[in-house]
Amino acid sequence: MTDPQPGPKSTWGLVGVWLAASAVLTWRASLTWSSLVDDAYISARYAEQMAKGNGLVYNAGQPAVEGYTNLSWTVLLAAGRVAGLPLVPLMTDLGWIFTLVAIGASIALMRAITGRSDLRVAIPALLLSLSPHVAVTATNGLESSLFLAVTLTALAAHLGLEGARRAWIAPILGLLVLTRPEGIVVASAVCAHDAWICRRTPGRAAPTWIGALGTFLLLEVWRHHTYGAWLPNTWYAKTSFPIAETFTRNKSYLQPEQAILYTTLAAFGLGSITPPYSSKKALVIAITALLGLIPLTVQEWMPGLRLYLPWMTLTAVLLAAFLVWLPRAAGLAFGAALCVGMAAYDVAAGDRVRTYDLRNTVLPHNGTQRAMEALAPKLKAGSWMATRDAGVAAYYIGMHVNVAELHDRALTQPHPGGKDTDSLALTPVNPELFVSTLRTSDQAEFVYPNDRKVFKRLDAPYAYLGRVNQHYRRHYDVYVRADLGVTDLPEDVVVSHAGPLPLPARPGAEPEAAAPREPTEP
Repeated sequence: MTDPQPGPKSTWGLVGVWLAASAVLTWRASLTWSSLVDDAYISARYAEQMAKGNGLVYNAGQPAVEGYTNLSWTVLLAAGRVAGLPLVPLMTDLGWIFTLVAIGASIALMRAITGRSDLRVAIPALLLSLSPHVAVTATNGLESSLFLAVTLTALAAHLGLEGARRAWIAPILGLLVLTRPEGIVVASAVCAHDAWICRRTPGRAAPTWIGALGTFLLLEVWRHHTYGAWLPNTWYAKTSFPIAETFTRNKSYLQPEQAILYTTLAAFGLGSITPPYSSKKALVIAITALLGLIPLTVQEWMPGLRLYLPWMTLTAVLLAAFLVWLPRAAGLAFGAALCVGMAAYDVAAGDRVRTYDLRNTVLPHNGTQRAMEALAPKLKAGSWMATRDAGVAAYYIGMHVNVAELHDRALTQPHPGGKDTDSLALTPVNPELFVSTLRTSDQAEFVYPNDRKVFKRLDAPYAYLGRVNQHYRRHYDVYVRADLGVTDLPEDVVVSHAGPLPLPARPGAEPEAAAPREPTEP
């Protein structure tokens, strides 16, 4: 049974719940508001280059490589820069805004699936506002919140809009296709469902197909013209591994989150087999399953659950749809129990989730940012920096400096045929700036083989400026070519002089181990 028409009272009641859930989410996101993941600065560098008129490239004037997985997010950031907005606050603020949109869209999707408008349809919104993973992800600087918001909005529009209003489906699906690769899968499922429900009136499905297929075709033509490939470079970088290796790596990343993952899996099973039964719910079940499986097929590289938030949110929608089918009192009681359970999970695990985020993400004005900002004016346009990490250091060194990422699976380096990047072939022998990546402030040996290889073949004099901090397990040793005349960094930026290993006496010589110097306090 469905509500004949949602009245003003029920609509305003749901608006009130959305505002309350938004307030709760905002308060809880404020606990980690300033922390961004390093990868967010990859999109930031592409956006900055685009805003400067250099195109969607990582290095201006160099062969273009598609090193992002979030085209619409990157373009949105570039638009903000053109408008004169500072990029780092823009990334966090947009993430927060799109999380609030996602909370509202979950209510709209529940109404579309169930045909109801009472407070029970707001259960997923309340669960979102109480989840520590949603709160941490909201402002991490990536497109996670945008993708969640657009996915929920696209499903709500497809399942709920009728008549002339169905024209809105086209731009929403188009945005979904452009936001993340998984968006193409979601849009394809929506098209298949629309073809079924509109089989007797095919013209009614036009907005769906125009939005999804039309955008995808335009994207492919543009991608091939810009990057010379039909598939994104990140596809080759992240998926060309044996599936057993991928599962093993991802399992280690997801180990701390087993409790919430298994609970969500059980909730997905329950929500899938219980009433109400309809083609609308079948579509949501299929998309939920796909969004839970897709992240398992790529090496995730980043601990946490940001890639699983759409799966978890749609699972909450499926389970809440069953609660709406129950008698009102029972549905409200079970919904309240779910919210209490999420709040209890936050009490038990929230501090761990937030502490992990703060220790392994980037805070504004950290040592790496300040070191790169001090060096940037001293490097001429066209200079090179070689470094393993493509984010913070690469962004703050400036768009006039080319960056060679020293990572076998670097997103910003080409991977023809899914092969490892040949970092040495793509890096000058004597880059103006070499930044090696270490874990601690007093570590003397290299951690990563490519750092050692680049260091080993240097055959020009370099000045060692010291070690700077990015976060808990990430430090950088900074070497500048001596002919640039740079001799130091700001004193309060350097946390130690534990390096360097002695520069080789001749090109190709194996560097000797050096006794670490006494580290200084940050």
